[in-house]
Amino acid sequence: MMWPNMMGGMGGFVWIILLFVFLIIIVIGIILLIVWLLKGAGSASGPRLKEEGKAMEHLKERYAKGEISKEEFENMKRDINQ
Repeated sequence: MMWPNMMGGMGGFVWIILLFVFLIIIVIGIILLIVWLLKGAGSASGPRLKEEGKAMEHLKERYAKGEISKEEFENMKRDINQ
C-alpha cells in the first residue's frame, strides 16, 4: 500500500525551504543575542572606570593642595579602588 502524498509534491519542497529559513532566523537571533549581551557587559564597567578616574584625579588634587593628609589620601584611595 502506498501512502498518500504526505508532503504533497511541491508542497513538501516548500516546507523544507520554510524550515531551513526558520532555522537560519533562529541561528541569527542567537548570534545577535550573544553579541548584545557581550556589548552590555562591556559597557557596564566603562562608566564605572571613568568615574573612578575622575574621583582619583580630584583626590590627587586635594592631596597636592594640602587639603587632606597622606593617611586620609591613602584611606580614600583604598575606598575608591574597591
